Amino acid sequence: MICPNCKYNVPSGMQYCPNCGNLLNNAQPSSSGMPTQRIDRLPAPQQRRITSPLEPLEEYPQYQEPRSEQSSTSMAPIPMPAVPQVVPRGTLPNTTYVVPAPRTNNTAIVSLVFGILGWFILPVIGPFVAIIAGHMALNQIKATNYEQEGRGMAIAGLILGYIQIIALVILCVVIALGIITLTQFN
Repeated sequence: MICPNCKYNVPSGMQYCPNCGNLLNNAQPSSSGMPTQRIDRLPAPQQRRITSPLEPLEEYPQYQEPRSEQSSTSMAPIPMPAVPQVVPRGTLPNTTYVVPAPRTNNTAIVSLVFGILGWFILPVIGPFVAIIAGHMALNQIKATNYEQEGRGMAIAGLILGYIQIIALVILCVVIALGIITLTQFN
């Protein structure tokens, strides 16, 4: 029998053309839509029981040429399924997706800037703003499931703010002790 679609010489008893998958004339499709006759081209695999994972494998069986009614110089066609492939909904093949770069949290930047400015320009207000903004930034970054960047800047602002507050407390204690000692000796 010759396939009307691709003009391939189909063996008798086949419902579908093994070359193009076309339903042949005078054939009723099966319930699954696939050929009912199996096309055997390679020898059946030999089953072997492995008793140990360290046991060496035997040689693989030698390749045997497929049996074909055509001449040995022509290549045998590969059977194709009769069911077309379906692309999942919402996806396009060969599509390039652009993923935006993660944004840096603005509150983390504020925390780092005020942590640095607190050492030079704003010694009283700077550390408090750095600590408050640093904690707010860490909470915001955590709330976005770490999709935002800036966690390191927020932690750096917190460290600078806490160190400066500790330095301010020590400075206030030293000044208070100095005032007390001066008033006692006068």
